[in-house]
Amino acid sequence: MENLKLETTFNLLAFASKDKSLTHSEFRILVYIANNNAFTIKQLQKDISISSINIICKNLKKLMNLNYVIKEKTNQRNKFNISPYNYYINTKKLYLHNNYNNTIDTTLNNANELYNYFFEKIPTNRKINKTDNFKAIDYIHYNLRISYKKIKEIIDFISKDEDLKLKYSRPTFLRKDIDKFLENVYLFFFI
Repeated sequence: MENLKLETTFNLLAFASKDKSLTHSEFRILVYIANNNAFTIKQLQKDISISSINIICKNLKKLMNLNYVIKEKTNQRNKFNISPYNYYINTKKLYLHNNYNNTIDTTLNNANELYNYFFEKIPTNRKINKTDNFKAIDYIHYNLRISYKKIKEIIDFISKDEDLKLKYSRPTFLRKDIDKFLENVYLFFFI
């Protein structure tokens, strides 16, 4: 029984790690609640090192609204350093959104795969700035809403032509000219 609870908690945390509506501090609080069931807000603040109790309360409220956490009254007198509530992980969240796992938009994973694919197909000997090039891939994929498959086709198309390989040797160069590239070169050959 304990293994089943541990597995569902792990699956819920994996599900929450892909949820874009959670901030890093909310996720840290969720992990803390998964590991500790009896705690006070002050103890949580000290262990996680979050500056104010107000931020913790807002994050707990958001976690409850998103059904990650359940709050239960302890029915004890309110004494010093004893919380009047217990917080638990809501394992029913997994069963409610069982098929939602496959549809979560994982743009960070896609951008990482596209970044690696770009330099696999178009290798360079020059030193590159990883963060700028990663941001360029992420911008093309997420902000311009160009699909993962289409970006792979564009990278494959560029890798076949030596002139285009030199011109678009980095994702930042491609990002700057993506509109021109799609209008002139790419559409000309694929229509």
